[in-house]
Amino acid sequence: MQRMIRLHLEAGDEAAVSFRDEPLEYSDPTCRVLSCDAASLVRRIRKRYLKAVESLSPDVSVYHNCWGVELVHYLDPARFRVGFLHSDFPRFPDMLRHFAPYFHAFVNINPGLHHKSMELLPDWPEERFVLLNSPVELPTGLPAPVQGPCIIGIVGRVKREQKRLDRLPAFLDACDRLLGQYEVHILGSGDYESQLRSRLKGRTNIRYMGWLEGAAYRDTIRRWRYLLFMSDYEGTPLSLIEGVHAGLRPVYPDFHPGAPLPAGLEPGNLYPPGDMAAAARLIADSEGGGELVPLPSNHMELARMHDPRSYLNRFHEQLDPDRLASLPDFADPATRVHKPFPDWGTLGLYNMHMKRLRFGWTGIIRHA
Repeated sequence: MQRMIRLHLEAGDEAAVSFRDEPLEYSDPTCRVLSCDAASLVRRIRKRYLKAVESLSPDVSVYHNCWGVELVHYLDPARFRVGFLHSDFPRFPDMLRHFAPYFHAFVNINPGLHHKSMELLPDWPEERFVLLNSPVELPTGLPAPVQGPCIIGIVGRVKREQKRLDRLPAFLDACDRLLGQYEVHILGSGDYESQLRSRLKGRTNIRYMGWLEGAAYRDTIRRWRYLLFMSDYEGTPLSLIEGVHAGLRPVYPDFHPGAPLPAGLEPGNLYPPGDMAAAARLIADSEGGGELVPLPSNHMELARMHDPRSYLNRFHEQLDPDRLASLPDFADPATRVHKPFPDWGTLGLYNMHMKRLRFGWTGIIRHA
């Protein structure tokens, strides 16, 4: 998400308002940072927000994963508000219905989420749902065919929550039964890494790569044969797009059975979420064929679909104020919203409220 916001700011015709307590990793005069922390009172946050937006006069405001709209919707000077949905949270149906009254349109980041959103809001005209492909700068050259041992790669935060790296031992046990020689390379870091290392102590076929970027990242993943995801939920991970483009076969949870799949995924890439034995069987079946997985036939099409310039063009086309004004009508969102989040609350309380909407009451503790 941060990479996407940076892309918008670098394009030069948009501005961002950040509620974070430190400047974002990019520095841009079009980003207003409100310098809020968990103890910040909502009343003061609203005053800072008003000061930040008074010179912007936006036609359209975009709220990523709907965060913040309950804090400032009645202060937002934009003619239209759009919710940008990046992730299929465990409580996504309830969350989407809760936030629908605040928005004039929703943007979805993958076909499965797009399909699910339209099903959950049957009274909404389909024209008010927009599907955008994640912007990813992909190399222009075709990768060389995979050579060498069977390497299964994992990319991303090494966490138990959402990414579910705690499932890796069960996956390895299944691979031990079904595969011959293989390695697992973990590219990333996170708060679960020390516990994972302890649980996998003594295994010699696990490599911890840390974070890599640019050419070092691309050169590393090209040596892999498979890209494994063990998550409870996802939007469209950038690593999925980059991996498929590099010629890897994804082994991916079937989050939306029967729904359209993101580019690069086919039914043969999918396994029931949490069933690590099934994930291992997908790899064993592929290895049993005696051939390397071929490069995807839509390599150049994948690069075209996720081209950042095409993404920005479609973003501005679909969220143009004149287009939004011409969409099939429904009741004005301003007449349907919930009560504003109380002035006496803090940002910490609001974040707990958002976690409850996304994950349920137990998720407040699990995602602390």
